[in-house]
Amino acid sequence: MQRIDGPTVSAALPAPRATGTGASAPGFFTRGDPIAGTPPTTLDADWANMIQEELLAPVLAAGLTPDKADHGQLLAALRVLFVAAAGAGGAGGSSLGPTGHRISADGYMEQWGYVPGAIGSETTVTVTFPVPFPTECFDVTGHVIDSTASVTGNTQLQEVAISTTQATLAVQDQSATFSDAAGGYRWSARGH
Repeated sequence: MQRIDGPTVSAALPAPRATGTGASAPGFFTRGDPIAGTPPTTLDADWANMIQEELLAPVLAAGLTPDKADHGQLLAALRVLFVAAAGAGGAGGSSLGPTGHRISADGYMEQWGYVPGAIGSETTVTVTFPVPFPTECFDVTGHVIDSTASVTGNTQLQEVAISTTQATLAVQDQSATFSDAAGGYRWSARGH
């Protein structure tokens, strides 16, 4: 998607004529009728600029750089904007913070989170994603936060099950002390 280029283009968007300027008020295209003496509809610069800018607006709103050779940019932009709107993603399809997500123009999503509080036993934990993955979650990883700088323990988080909306992680510790998991855990997930 790109704006028109060529030797006769205007460098700036011209102000459009007032609505209804010309022979009639706004209406519809016609092929014309030579027998009845009705000419076909003539395309003008106002109409062409309006269509061009309407089509380009979602591409720019999605944060994409217009590319004359990419004929799929409008579709990619709509995917980004719809996913962001469905998940209340905010500008650019991102919500940055300790728990958040980022959505790329091609629909690729990264999500992450922080769950505070000490982990004191082997168990399973469920993580609910801030934004559901539209198609699939590829993987989820997690790690504990050793806020006490413990030298004992080996607590790990392992993926048990994933869906488009959540993941289940198993908490395991070889020494059963869990002293290295006093600060809670962080997780990250990828998908589209």
